[in-house]
Amino acid sequence: MVTNATPKTADGKKPRKRASPEQRTEEPKAPPGTIAYFLAKARIDAGFTKTQMAEKLRVQLPVISKVESGRHEGSEGMIIKYAVALNCEFVLLFKPIKK
Repeated sequence: MVTNATPKTADGKKPRKRASPEQRTEEPKAPPGTIAYFLAKARIDAGFTKTQMAEKLRVQLPVISKVESGRHEGSEGMIIKYAVALNCEFVLLFKPIKK
């Protein structure tokens, strides 16, 4: 007898399907306009995963996650490391706000 039972994991739940790399889209988690957002966006646009970025910067993965989520304020040194690793120019710009 053949059954069409859904396979289950050890904890009794249905296994989750993983998206193929082509289907995965990563978006920055931090609010737009924040330094954390721009760091994550630059990494994503360069095609690096958080794990790859951690390896390039020689830091633990949680450091990248905290910086890119905004839970840890990125230091100037960290921002410069991102720029070098991603072959980007780091520019800080202050412009008067038009009223």
